[in-house]
Amino acid sequence: MVSVVQERFSGPIAHPRHLRAYDDIVPGSAERIIRMAEKAQDHNAGMDTKIVDGQIDDQKRGMRFGLFALVLVLCLAAGFGYMDKPIMAGMFLSTAVLGAIPVFVFGRNGKN
Repeated sequence: MVSVVQERFSGPIAHPRHLRAYDDIVPGSAERIIRMAEKAQDHNAGMDTKIVDGQIDDQKRGMRFGLFALVLVLCLAAGFGYMDKPIMAGMFLSTAVLGAIPVFVFGRNGKN
């Protein structure tokens, strides 16, 4: 009779039995392996934080530039209106309206 035993282990560090075997061969190696896994986890968490902070900064910068562009186009439309050039004023005003309203309705990604 043949019996087959299969064991699986999943985790950020080695199986406890393997850690014990490492420690038997090289004393203190289990602690070093655990410390290495902790450092890797801290590094990954730090990178995630940096990525999220970068995305937030990008969104804020895009909103500021978009507001500046909208105000600039509206000022140009008002200027042309003041100079009695209604066609040019209408072109700038329609550009501002057609460009700004969808952003407010659908967001920057265009998803509803």
